[in-house]
Amino acid sequence: MSAEEQAIPIEATAIDDSLDAEPEQAAQEHSRTVYRIAYAVLRNSEDAEGATQEAFIRLLRARRRSKLVREPRAWLARTVWRLAVSRRQLRKARAAEFQRAKLCAPGVSSAFRRSESTPWPTGSEPSSQAPAPLQTPKPPPIYNWNCCWPGSRR
Repeated sequence: MSAEEQAIPIEATAIDDSLDAEPEQAAQEHSRTVYRIAYAVLRNSEDAEGATQEAFIRLLRARRRSKLVREPRAWLARTVWRLAVSRRQLRKARAAEFQRAKLCAPGVSSAFRRSESTPWPTGSEPSSQAPAPLQTPKPPPIYNWNCCWPGSRR
């Protein structure tokens, strides 16, 4: 190999090292701010750490694709905010899905389901019991409020 052929990979690694150094410096400078933004949205330290890491990974990918990031702090803040909001929405959607699955799961007794010992009537089976008569509620008692007002006679 000639000296020129050996110089090409060395130059390429030098460029890659400089690309890695900038996000590392940004991580040292802005990691606390980025974490605070994520925690403010998520209110969960583990999720906030995950969003923070994802934001820095995206910064590294953007730099490797030669995407110009002029203000890393602003770029990271915007990115982590979007990541945190999407994680929060995903967490709420999963919680709602879990509640629906919990209510609809077979074998789970709920206030909205009948037990297996008293199945729903199908209408095709003759009932052996007469239907219970409708009970009308008692009317409220009638009060004479005139006795309570000043100047009223008893």
